Amino acid sequence: MEFFEWLDSYSIHNPNIDAEHQIFIKLINRLISANNDGLDDYYKERLSLEIQKYAEFHFVSEENFMIDIDYPLLEEHQQQHTLILEKFNVEMNYIELGQKSYAEFITFLVDWLTEHTLTQDKKIGDFVKESSDPNGSR
Repeated sequence: MEFFEWLDSYSIHNPNIDAEHQIFIKLINRLISANNDGLDDYYKERLSLEIQKYAEFHFVSEENFMIDIDYPLLEEHQQQHTLILEKFNVEMNYIELGQKSYAEFITFLVDWLTEHTLTQDKKIGDFVKESSDPNGSR
């Protein structure tokens, strides 16, 4: 499986959120590397747990930023974060039950991060661009 690369199109033009998204990509790439190298499932499970915990942190961080800028779609975005974490848990359960592979889980992670960033998170960036304060603070 190929590594996941950061593209400028993923940027929401907020240095903190963009940096957090880039950390996500690094974590996913560690899991890709472990899977490509045939490392044991325990290690891949630990990396997946790290990604899950990082997602929880990132979502709170992103939501706090949205509160700071009075983002009008905050509640909708929070609901999407909740659904993503629920789907993450379902996908991990499939792995534990032997119904899905880590390669399939990685595809889920890449698709989720790409889709969510390019659609929902881009709306945050657009909102900031339209606001009077380019730093996104009140």
